[in-house]
Amino acid sequence: MKKLFIPIAVFSTLALSAAGCGGEGNPAAPSTAVSQPDAAATSDVRAEVVLTGLVRGLNWRARTFTLVGRADGSGSHLIRMNDRTVFTTGDRPVRPRTLENGASVEVHGVDAGAEVLAAKIEILRRRNGR
Repeated sequence: MKKLFIPIAVFSTLALSAAGCGGEGNPAAPSTAVSQPDAAATSDVRAEVVLTGLVRGLNWRARTFTLVGRADGSGSHLIRMNDRTVFTTGDRPVRPRTLENGASVEVHGVDAGAEVLAAKIEILRRRNGR
């Protein structure tokens, strides 16, 4: 009989302590509230930017170049182009391959963190002054 009494006593003790867990007002109860992330911290806000400088390291295969804003190379930005990037000279569209290293450009795009995705690249002056 003693063997049956011990398991029953242990079972009834566990059942009583489990019933007390999670009750209202019980500070030891696990939280079931779902935490909502801060909207400002998780929003994918991308700032529109307008940058002016010289084209360096133009890579048509990767569709990127470095825009250098100062002669010493500081203030540089990685610019990424895609199929929707528009190229212009003044107010008229030009072929993308008109862009060349050394050209002075104005880039309208979206700051995507490590790079700027170009929506429009206006060629202000080509390397040879045209």
